[in-house]
Amino acid sequence: MKIADFGGAYSRTAATARVLTASGSFTSQVGEEILAMARAYAEDGSTFLTAGDLVNAAAAFSYGLGWLDAGKMLGVIGFPPFVLPQIEEEDGAWQDPLAEKTARYRTLLDCALNALEIAPDRDTIYARAADAFLAVAGDTLSRGRMLEEKGCNLPALLQYSYGFGWVDAGVRAGLFRIRAHREIFTV
Repeated sequence: MKIADFGGAYSRTAATARVLTASGSFTSQVGEEILAMARAYAEDGSTFLTAGDLVNAAAAFSYGLGWLDAGKMLGVIGFPPFVLPQIEEEDGAWQDPLAEKTARYRTLLDCALNALEIAPDRDTIYARAADAFLAVAGDTLSRGRMLEEKGCNLPALLQYSYGFGWVDAGVRAGLFRIRAHREIFTV
């Protein structure tokens, strides 16, 4: 799949996603915030794509999908299944910025995972949700590292961006307490 195709499919998914919880409830507020972020990154990705910035477009779409999937896991967002696709490496002058951005996002996700602690009491459902969010983000960090070591920077960047979407959504939903580097989170 090409980045433009990913962006189009993701943007359609974000546009049709819906908040599932009762209007005015705290969980609907979480759903609305998650959905707003997912849609904002669909727009940002489309803007980057139009400008020919494939690296930032791919990162934006992947990050937004992380937000959507996190909202779905929390049960506050509903949308048809959409899996982070395999994106074809496209030739172009953007290979150097891609390597730099991929390395930066690896560092950013690693830093984020080390800057958080689970906020809810350990015996609650929301603590289990936080554990699940950390597991997804940790898995994407591991997959991204393996891909990056193989020289597959674009798929690695998508993994890191997707994982960071989960982390940021978890922070916004109150699953995590930020212990350090508050500036890297969307709060």
